[in-house]
Amino acid sequence: FFSTLSIISLWMARAASPRAPFVSLLLFLMLHALSAGALRTWSPGGAIAVNTRTNTQMAYTYPRKLAKTFTIEFWVRGQTVRENYATGLSVAHPSDDNLFSMGNTIYVLAVEMFKAPRCGGYKWCHQAVTVDASAYPSVVVKYYLDGELHTEVTKELTVGSPASRLEDETSCLSFGAEQDAVLGGWDPSQILSGQLDEIRMWNRVRTAAEIKDNYRLKVGPTTANLMMYYNFDDASATDTWFVDAVDATNAAKRMYVGDHSDPLKTPSTSAPPSQPVPAYVISNAPVCATQGDARIRSLPGAAQQIDIASLYCGATGTATVTVTSVHSGGAVTQGGSNVLGTALDAAKSLEYTAPSGAIPADARFDFTVTDSGGTATGAVLVLPNSAPTISSELALLGTEDTPLTSWIPVTDAENDAVWIQVVEAATSGIVHMDGAANRMVFFEALPNAFGKNISVASVRAYDQWGAQSDLGKLVFSLKPAQDAPYMVMNTTYTLYRGQQVQIPFEIVNVDGKDSFAILSDWPTEEQGLIKAKDDSREWDINSCSVSSQLQWASNFSGYSTAYGANPMDSYGIGQIIGEPQTQFFGDSRFAWSPLTINGNCQNRATPEEADSHFYTEYMEVVFKTPMYLTDVVIRENYGSGRAVRILVPSDRDASKWKPIFHRYLPDIPSQGEETKYGIYSPDVCEVVWPVDRIRIEADTCHRVGWYEIDAVQMRGGVVAPINILNTTAQLHYITAPRFTGNVTFALTATDCYGSFAATSEPRNINIQVLEPPFTRTFTAKEGWVPVDVSQTTPAYTGSRASNVQVLELPERGNLRHNGQEVKTIRTDLSSTDATFEYQGWKCDPSEKDSFVVQLSPDAVVLVVVDGCEPTSPVGLILGIVLPVVLVLLVILAVAFYLLRPKGRDNRYAPKDPTKKVCVLFTDIQASTTLWGEIPEQMSEALDVHHAVIRKLIKKYKCYEVKTVGDCFMVATADPCNAVRLALGIQDALYDYDWPDDAIDEVYRTQTEDQSYLPDYFRKWRGLRVRVGLHYGQANIILDEVTKGYDYYGTVVNAASRIESVAHGAQVVVSSDVYEAISASTAALGYEFTSKDLGTQQLRGLPSAMDLVQLTPARFSERTFPPLRLEKAGDVEDDDGDDVESISSGGTSVRGVSWPRAMEREVVIHPIVRNGTMSVEEGIALAYNTYYSIHALLCLTKGDARKKALKEYCKQWHVPLESNETKVMCKIAMKIINSVVTLQNQNDTGRPGTSRSLAGKIAPAANLQQKK
Repeated sequence: FFSTLSIISLWMARAASPRAPFVSLLLFLMLHALSAGALRTWSPGGAIAVNTRTNTQMAYTYPRKLAKTFTIEFWVRGQTVRENYATGLSVAHPSDDNLFSMGNTIYVLAVEMFKAPRCGGYKWCHQAVTVDASAYPSVVVKYYLDGELHTEVTKELTVGSPASRLEDETSCLSFGAEQDAVLGGWDPSQILSGQLDEIRMWNRVRTAAEIKDNYRLKVGPTTANLMMYYNFDDASATDTWFVDAVDATNAAKRMYVGDHSDPLKTPSTSAPPSQPVPAYVISNAPVCATQGDARIRSLPGAAQQIDIASLYCGATGTATVTVTSVHSGGAVTQGGSNVLGTALDAAKSLEYTAPSGAIPADARFDFTVTDSGGTATGAVLVLPNSAPTISSELALLGTEDTPLTSWIPVTDAENDAVWIQVVEAATSGIVHMDGAANRMVFFEALPNAFGKNISVASVRAYDQWGAQSDLGKLVFSLKPAQDAPYMVMNTTYTLYRGQQVQIPFEIVNVDGKDSFAILSDWPTEEQGLIKAKDDSREWDINSCSVSSQLQWASNFSGYSTAYGANPMDSYGIGQIIGEPQTQFFGDSRFAWSPLTINGNCQNRATPEEADSHFYTEYMEVVFKTPMYLTDVVIRENYGSGRAVRILVPSDRDASKWKPIFHRYLPDIPSQGEETKYGIYSPDVCEVVWPVDRIRIEADTCHRVGWYEIDAVQMRGGVVAPINILNTTAQLHYITAPRFTGNVTFALTATDCYGSFAATSEPRNINIQVLEPPFTRTFTAKEGWVPVDVSQTTPAYTGSRASNVQVLELPERGNLRHNGQEVKTIRTDLSSTDATFEYQGWKCDPSEKDSFVVQLSPDAVVLVVVDGCEPTSPVGLILGIVLPVVLVLLVILAVAFYLLRPKGRDNRYAPKDPTKKVCVLFTDIQASTTLWGEIPEQMSEALDVHHAVIRKLIKKYKCYEVKTVGDCFMVATADPCNAVRLALGIQDALYDYDWPDDAIDEVYRTQTEDQSYLPDYFRKWRGLRVRVGLHYGQANIILDEVTKGYDYYGTVVNAASRIESVAHGAQVVVSSDVYEAISASTAALGYEFTSKDLGTQQLRGLPSAMDLVQLTPARFSERTFPPLRLEKAGDVEDDDGDDVESISSGGTSVRGVSWPRAMEREVVIHPIVRNGTMSVEEGIALAYNTYYSIHALLCLTKGDARKKALKEYCKQWHVPLESNETKVMCKIAMKIINSVVTLQNQNDTGRPGTSRSLAGKIAPAANLQQKK
């Protein structure tokens, strides 16, 4: 039509004005241009690439809104990782997941509407969706693919979101990844790997004709009803944001590009991400334009398929495409035939083959497109392509018996669509790609398989132009299901007497955490010695060392934010230095307070943990003395319980932090009430290297209100733990002299020693020590005697090594080699000479001796000295006298050691007689029954009982007055601490990990408890200890013998009587105690329930007492029978004499039973009855004498012990019986009687005799362990 008009206009113009050809020609050209305007060729344009590189990216614009009727359309090339996820475009609302999303699945108002088809291969395709919710709940959705209507669905929505939310301007539009919620996380399996272009949104439903006629054409930014348009045409490869062409000057409508690990925030206006990512815009768009040339990429000599129909758009009728020229050596073919100058079948594709050398700068081919309306010309430019790159080796970490999935990072310089293909199968297990985008790998190992580098597969990356990368190895490692490291080592060794062996071990921790080995059950001194060595020290593992120190922070080295502008301002970071300054509980300016509160948070996580969404404030504090940390105490005076991570400098790299405590959420207070004050000390990993800095991270997002820390304390030791080995340590076992037999000890691998369950099963090391296989026997003479140790039985025929060594020295003589006296063992003598010289200390035919020599590792010789031929009696005389003298000296040294005085720790003992004292008594329920029915379990349980109570006594700064059997007497000036101790005993014994249910079976039988086991164990577990407390004035005496404080008076008697009427696991206090804690301004720190037990008359007390039962809140279901008032006057245990130990000095000897019968004999002894000694002094005297005898017996074993006991019986005229304890009691009483008699004869009953006597007979009041 326009062509005809142009010809007519040209003829008419020339006829009317022959002298105006220029005007006529211009009119003709304008009309002819209109005639050709519908036919257009493919232009370069621009497009955005997402998830085609190493990092995963997404684009988003926020805040945005949709409309109740809208159309969204865009071009896409690439694949989604999983078929069923809509990951091309997603709209998230703060209150809804999937308000709208389109891709492989279409969601509207959080309801899945239907599955959408996938675009074929890696070609551009156009997707459009129209939504009509104007008649909500009826919703009409239409889906178009490449301009054609594909699916139409009408649904009546009974679930999902209201249509009004489509018009809320609080939504977030994300592209290339599904965003379930505005603050949601990212799933690598729900992303698009490819390119997007021409993203348009209209606030009306476009017709099918409009979509079909315009989907390959660009639109103007002022087109009616166009509410959003991103065309990427003017962007560069380094841009991190793009303008909306509809409102290009409005910064609030920008589209930003960020990394997936940086979650979207909810600012009041659109804002860039904290980690912006370049968008990598490519010139490879799918739409047509009136100018510009299309571009393809190719490697030298490679062939590229091109759809002919993609070279043009807007044709009228049938179009014909003709290749008019090919430049710089390339070739264009169709079906294998050269098509230069030939009209092509537009329904097919053509193939361009690039030149074999480097791609020339002007490589291209030209073409024309002709339809019924005219002809358009175009060109396809050929650009050089580079292959994608993939890591030559990628380490992937998973968990045992759990499928491993991982995004494979690829770099492509041109940001083409890329995919991965497995080219070499896994060496074990099965590996495959996701099958869609082929960017996520799946690995399934064999059952129960774990370890480092357990399987390897090879992959290759390909781009959309067919270029391929070099091979990349995927190395799979799986950590054990319990997330613990494991040991690789030899567990069996065979040695000869005197030899040593290095025990190499490797700790494999596939997750890369710092690992350590714990040595347990190491050999006794009689079996040998374990030596350890690492980069910084060398030590023996044969004893335990203990040290402790408490430090408050002395400085700070870093922090996130602070309310105080300067460190020493109110609420500044400097307020945490030193001891706590807060004198009250609540908001205090003498504390550090971070700025972020009420969920206004920032992500301060380390990069490797950013995907865990740690929103933290942090502080880094410094201490004066480096220590081996065991505990951290955080004094939180406001909003407590928000610390989520505690870290220390790594021993491998002090610039990096290693977590020793980690939790995902802070404490959430019940009923919305804030805890104003607390002492937070979580279980942390013990640190086996010295540290002087701590980093504390706090979660201020999930809680409302301010958070304040007043002080930080580090607790630990200044001596390194001896049985903890790092991965570089060397371990040697050295046999003890003259030992043969089997030795077993264990190594356990752990990546957190102490609290976290990341520890492997112990690996037992079994060492067999044999007698040497060769023997050499000779008879010594006075003086030096040569002996050739190679003359052995059986005969040694092997070669002599150059490292002849002496493994054991003689016990009764000296040894020389080549004229030099041998004084050390296992030292290389640098000689093959096997001749030694021996000289005995005395020459006696009956004197035997031996030593061991190693000629080679397999040739160990036991050299036996079979007596000596004497020539003079002098040696014999010296040989008898000297040993006797030495034995006497040793006995005197041992006696001096045992008799030396020791002191007590009286820091927390109440000392002011003018102030009240709170006295507490404890006792185990049915201890005699437990000892009778389960003695082995009870022995271990008693150790636990003593350890638990003593730990709590120390924790609550109380004073242990004495123990009588399994009963404790404790005193403190603070009744709150006494109540904390009493309630803490119930908590600690219940929470202890008892090895079996033997104790509970005894209690259930005794109490006839038939309740359902789960109900029973919700209330009871382990030992049941009754506790009684009273608060009042006491007589306070410092015992000159024990150097400890003791307490007398009604307050002591009342507390004892109160304890005696209580039941196991019951805490009973007097009204004086209850009133004192109720009146205290200090927070008790325990939730408990109370029950009035009424006014009770307790035997032996002048007046009745009001009693109250206190129970930890967690045990509110516990019920107790009426008080045992019939026991109110009994001082003995309720079920027998089962006393384990007694000590007014606050210590007891483990494993040694203090006999109650002996205590009774002391009470009726004349020195007590006539007033020479008090009962307490007499018991202390008997205790020290008894344990002195026991300590001396501990120096011997077996037959030697029996012989020693027999000698004592003979000396003190006591019959020898099978009951060793009873025999020692009688000997002790004999010693006391004899010494008292002797002392009376010398002192004639002078006053003070008993105290001086007790001081002389008190040699073992503080004996520890076995000696």
